[in-house]
Amino acid sequence: MLKTKFTLLLLFFTILLSAQKASSFKFCDDFESENFINGYRNQEITKNNGYNFNFSSKKGRFNDGFLTVYLNETGRYGTPKRSEYGLRLYDSIGMKKFFQISVQITDGLKFDDVNFGREIMIMQWHSKPAPNRDWTHYRNNNPFNRPSIALYLTTNDNLNFYLVLRYGNNGKKDFKYSGEVWSVVALQRIDVNKWYDLTFEIKWSFQNDGYIASYINNEPFTPFNGLHNKVYGANMHNESPVYFKFGQYRYWDDKNVHKIHFDELRVGNSFDEVSLYDEYPCTFNENKSLNFIQNHK
Repeated sequence: MLKTKFTLLLLFFTILLSAQKASSFKFCDDFESENFINGYRNQEITKNNGYNFNFSSKKGRFNDGFLTVYLNETGRYGTPKRSEYGLRLYDSIGMKKFFQISVQITDGLKFDDVNFGREIMIMQWHSKPAPNRDWTHYRNNNPFNRPSIALYLTTNDNLNFYLVLRYGNNGKKDFKYSGEVWSVVALQRIDVNKWYDLTFEIKWSFQNDGYIASYINNEPFTPFNGLHNKVYGANMHNESPVYFKFGQYRYWDDKNVHKIHFDELRVGNSFDEVSLYDEYPCTFNENKSLNFIQNHK
């Protein structure tokens, strides 16, 4: 009897600690050193096959260290080529999370002409197998699965580069919310040799109360809808928390070396915890003045 009570008590505290970790998980790295690999990796960070990274200094977002992710391999058409880090998250249904990451492309990044219009995935929020299931089951039940949220880089001429944000669910057999099509929700031209601070607010849900709001350099990236710049829709394939990956993922042959710089990665539970700016974006203040609407649903 005593053993049973102890077991139940241990289970209770395990669940409690897991819930606390899920609701308070934070992560911050300015890539000042290789602690990102040697320190954090054993706890929260994983590397995908084909990774290729380089730590540099005095050229980052705040004239300090930064991380360069590059691909210099070619292969057969359709062979995935990736150089990514994955960050384990603990955010499940109904939870909100905030992300900040700074990105820079240089004038040395080029696409082969035959690949104009194709895209390099530079970050993604991807689902995992359902609880008590493995990746084999996941692949069988998620044909042609894509991440619920993904950011891409593309160009049509090696002169004008664009960030493309996709959002929605797809690829799951008999999924109740399969109508929430994975589609482009934001697009913006970016310049070479310039740092862009990307901020994301995401609420995870199977239903239409899930959303994403995103900002570039503290200005709305996802479109303003008259009240705020949230794009709503289901964004989970199962109850397992998603994981976040950044780096490069491309699906085609290209003779060029593709280099992309990353800096100031932050994961938190509020905009204040992750933002690099002292002021809120304008849409934050506009939304605050209209909060009374939410009290009359």
